[in-house]
Parts: sequence; structure tokens; C-alpha cells
Amino acid sequence: MLHTQLKSWIDLQENLGNIHRQVLNELSKHDGLTNQELAEKLGWPINRVTGRVTELRRKGFVIDNGTKLNTETGKMNYVWCVKCEK
Repeated sequence: MLHTQLKSWIDLQENLGNIHRQVLNELSKHDGLTNQELAEKLGWPINRVTGRVTELRRKGFVIDNGTKLNTETGKMNYVWCVKCEK
């Protein structure tokens, strides 16, 4: 069964662009990341990450995994994770 899940994961990623694959790959390494954390890990500006996460969420690849406090802004941020790994 794990082999089937891995093949499905690879097939899904082949239908995405390079930037989307980079976001999914980084998210798959963690239990969940906020947009800001993801931007820091990828070395990208936040606006590049936010748009890609929104697109991946709309396509069903990414889901929110709750929220956590951003200590810099004092606001709650969504924590994103890869849907097929939940």
C-alpha cells in the first residue's frame, strides 16, 4: 500500500509546476508550517509563498492544520500541511 501511495504522490507532483512542487516538498518535510515559516525555509518573499499555498489549497493538495500565534505580529496564522500525508 505504501508503494501505491508513493506512486500517487509522484504522479500528482508531475502535474504541478516547479514552484508548486518546491512548496509541497518543503511542507512534506514538516508537520505543518505557516506561510512565514515556509517563506523563511525556501528563502522566498512571503507574497510568493502565500499565492502558491492558496493555489495548492484550492487544488486540494494542502489543508490547514490549525493555527498558531505569530510572535512578531501577535496574530494567529494558519499552519499548512500536505493533504495526502495527514
